[in-house]
Amino acid sequence: MNGHKLRLPLKKWDKAISDFNSLYDTAGGLDKSQIKIEYTDELRRLLTLIDLDDEYDGLVFHYGFDPTTKQLSYFIGLGKIDSNRKFSAYPLPKAGGGFEYIEVSNASTSIQRKDIAFFDKKRKDYYCQVTKDGVALNLIPSPYHARMVFHKTQELRAFDAEYASSIDPYLYIDHGARKDKIDTPTIDESRDHTPLLRFGNQGKMFEIDDVPYENYFGYSARYRNKAFNIGQLCPPDCGTVSVPAPTCP
Repeated sequence: MNGHKLRLPLKKWDKAISDFNSLYDTAGGLDKSQIKIEYTDELRRLLTLIDLDDEYDGLVFHYGFDPTTKQLSYFIGLGKIDSNRKFSAYPLPKAGGGFEYIEVSNASTSIQRKDIAFFDKKRKDYYCQVTKDGVALNLIPSPYHARMVFHKTQELRAFDAEYASSIDPYLYIDHGARKDKIDTPTIDESRDHTPLLRFGNQGKMFEIDDVPYENYFGYSARYRNKAFNIGQLCPPDCGTVSVPAPTCP
């Protein structure tokens, strides 16, 4: 999947958010407000896999949900696709040993380091409590709903490079729904939940537009004035997924 699929112009930004808002909910409500995270050097090194590109193929955004606050969050880990198209997801190696995930949510404008048990609970709460078009996610048969989103390193770096000179950068994350490669015959599952990434500063998001700058300035300009769209929804878009779904009560 190339950058032309990943870049998100203005005309598709609002629709993706509108589709998510109309499809996704929980029995007790769902906080769908935007996430804003300070784009520190630490987060930039993670997003561009500067320290980990020899071992992994990209980043994985896992879905999370807090039943108390009703807030959505995303947990960032690592992903790899082998020569047989088998996809595997991993936590981040922790300084000093062990493993962790990075959580981004409305709880803080800074990234939060979380242990495996915390990640497992919030991932399970999302999968077992969030509904799509009125149907519980855990009742939607695989591969008709994604359990994570995989972003390849080269596209994350191209997105970052377009905004690398920004002053006081922040990463804004909205909740969108975008089309995957497989349509489901029963409900509107052709629109799967995906985080939408967009740069800005502390006060607001940067403007985006519909101009195809790569047509005028070359392929490296494909993210100019654009948001970052869907990566590979896993499943169904990234081969055989070795990560099992959570078990719900």
